[in-house]
Amino acid sequence: MDKIDEIIEDVCKEANCEIDDLSCNDWLIYLEKNLEFPFDAEMNFYSYSEYLKNGDIVSVKNLDDCYDMYGIIATVKQSRRKFHVTVDEMTAVDKKSRNYALIEAYQTWFDNL
Repeated sequence: MDKIDEIIEDVCKEANCEIDDLSCNDWLIYLEKNLEFPFDAEMNFYSYSEYLKNGDIVSVKNLDDCYDMYGIIATVKQSRRKFHVTVDEMTAVDKKSRNYALIEAYQTWFDNL
């Protein structure tokens, strides 16, 4: 079992449900508890914002909410501007950090809904 599968199973265990029953809200609760904020992330998709572009580095301040269609929304800052982007649009900069693995596990789950 790889790290991503271990994290997904851990989310299931905390949510007391099966993988097929996991919800965006289960992930939000788990990530809020396990991510270390703030952390730097790289935008890895073209954001809907005219200001954030692929490859831009932002500081992730917190998670706001989740919407089934869009996933988990995070508040990020770049310079003095604050934006709201989906967690699926970013990658933690520190590839050796737990944050990197948590974000990657969430994205794997979300992308396979």
